[in-house]
Amino acid sequence: MNIQRLTSGLLVIFTTLTSISIPSYLYTGTPAALLLAAIASSALGISARFHLQRRSSLPSQKNIKKMMKPYMDLIVETQTEPTQIQTTVEVNTLEDLAKISDIIARPILHSIQDGKHRFYIIENFVKYKYQPDVLSNQGQNVEIIQ
Repeated sequence: MNIQRLTSGLLVIFTTLTSISIPSYLYTGTPAALLLAAIASSALGISARFHLQRRSSLPSQKNIKKMMKPYMDLIVETQTEPTQIQTTVEVNTLEDLAKISDIIARPILHSIQDGKHRFYIIENFVKYKYQPDVLSNQGQNVEIIQ
């Protein structure tokens, strides 16, 4: 045990544990309490990492607007989606949907339901759909900017 006085007048007691000097004011708990604190801080770090990964896997509002920018002439905002559709065709990119829009001369409809963006075109009873929230997990549809 080594006792030292700091310039501030504080007495510091150093204790040697397995050849590592730790000031005794830093080591005040039992080994079980230290183990519990280590487990709790590890769990907090792991949950924060998973939260950040989940958050970054979904496209942000900024990314959606950037993705929509080249096609703003074709996109019309809607409040609801039509329900009487016989066939739904899902496309991989908004660019693919824009090509279909040009070919069949129909606007791209955009709605937000449950926080998810949906882009679609209605032609008779067929809905051509692009949903970046779902397909972005495959890594092919939305560029995530951080």
